Amino acid sequence: MDYYDFGKDMIFTAYKKVKHYYYYDNSTFITRKRMAKFEQEHLAGLQKPELKDKLKQLVDTELRKIMLHNIDIVPYPLPKKIRKPTNDIISNYRDKGEQFEVERLVVLADASVEVHIISTLWVMYVGRLCL
Repeated sequence: MDYYDFGKDMIFTAYKKVKHYYYYDNSTFITRKRMAKFEQEHLAGLQKPELKDKLKQLVDTELRKIMLHNIDIVPYPLPKKIRKPTNDIISNYRDKGEQFEVERLVVLADASVEVHIISTLWVMYVGRLCL
């Protein structure tokens, strides 16, 4: 299998970047929940050296899956902004058949935390090559 072997420190840095990004991003609750579950299942109670080893193991396993084309990434659209109705009537009754018009749409990739770490590694690696 021919792929780039990222070091433990680089993987740990990418993990911290992914965690920081999703902690402060307010549009991806699903990924934040997945990140918390990932930490609870795989990284709970580990000190920094063991944490780096475990992250390295998980990322290497996911890289092998990617090379074998055996990963699941599901894109799904989420409304970013909904156009407000122009009704000037205020009522507590909602029409069941009321349609909302979406102004902006965001498409998110429903991928594992490992895939998010790998994508961050790729950006870090390519960014370093381009400088």
